Amino acid sequence: MPVEPWIFLSYGRPEEKLAHAISSLLWSQRYETYNYRFDSVVVQDFKLKDGTYHEMLEIARFWMAILTPRSTRPDDFSPSFRRPVLDELLRMRDGGTPLIYLSNDRIMRDYSFLNPSHVLNLSECDSPRTITNKLIELIPADLRERCQTSWRINERLSGTSWDKLNRDMQIKYDTGCLPSAADLLDGVTGRVSIEQFIGPEICTLKAEVHRWFLTVKLSQCLKIVSTDRSQAMLLASRDIKEKDPRLLTETVPEKTYGPTETIESASEVIRGLVRVSDQIEILDYRGAYDIVGRIAWPRMRQVLLCAVYSLSRTMAQIEICHDIRGHISDDFTRWSHSH
Repeated sequence: MPVEPWIFLSYGRPEEKLAHAISSLLWSQRYETYNYRFDSVVVQDFKLKDGTYHEMLEIARFWMAILTPRSTRPDDFSPSFRRPVLDELLRMRDGGTPLIYLSNDRIMRDYSFLNPSHVLNLSECDSPRTITNKLIELIPADLRERCQTSWRINERLSGTSWDKLNRDMQIKYDTGCLPSAADLLDGVTGRVSIEQFIGPEICTLKAEVHRWFLTVKLSQCLKIVSTDRSQAMLLASRDIKEKDPRLLTETVPEKTYGPTETIESASEVIRGLVRVSDQIEILDYRGAYDIVGRIAWPRMRQVLLCAVYSLSRTMAQIEICHDIRGHISDDFTRWSHSH
């Protein structure tokens, strides 16, 4: 008789690629997860339908949830978490089941009422492989053994159902096989510092305080790529005499860009950079990518594309990663022809 998985994964449709990447990487290490887009062996064998979260709570021994603003707020691409799902997660937490959120500290400030057992900070993970390895470390040792035993039982007893799920769980969004964002950034800037690389564009800002502000915001964007290079930019910004820390607390209202609208003037680039920093902070790879692609300053755009690449690599957005590598290559080709 097949065994139901003990590990459950909740997510909104916008993050289904990351969810599949985690499920498939866990599967490759003999852990079956309940991923509602792919029926478990038990569901297939017994042709179960319309399982409720209440029933799942009776089974779950370890529950993971990917929590991002895109998952909890509808957009033009996919629906969000339904409020009843969050309510069930709250009830599950109150019942004592370990509840792990895949999110970050900034996002969890808005969802502190969920009070999870642990928050796995996605901003500190460079790929689904890293996320999966950290998740496995969080699973109690006795449950790890139990899950792998169940996986082997299902492999032996549920031929057709197990084979179908095995096909569904083939790894296809593992961005960990791609070059790291740090290597991509090194390839963009070459042997010079980031400040030297973007210097010809930053010097177009007449006010020194604006150059300082842009340097600080850019360093915040690049923290997800390389902490060392981000810190180096912050240290360099201290040499700028004219500063106004109040600028860092000001908010820039969201803007809807036209289909072909570009970001060209110094003031537009500064505002755009603030928006990109905010989008990266809330793990919105799609929003950040849209804004960066509009920036007409080629050096600034290339550096920021490395930051968006890093976030997309973490969130298993393999198509965006390939697109960014293509854009960077195209920019290099244009530069070589113009010099």
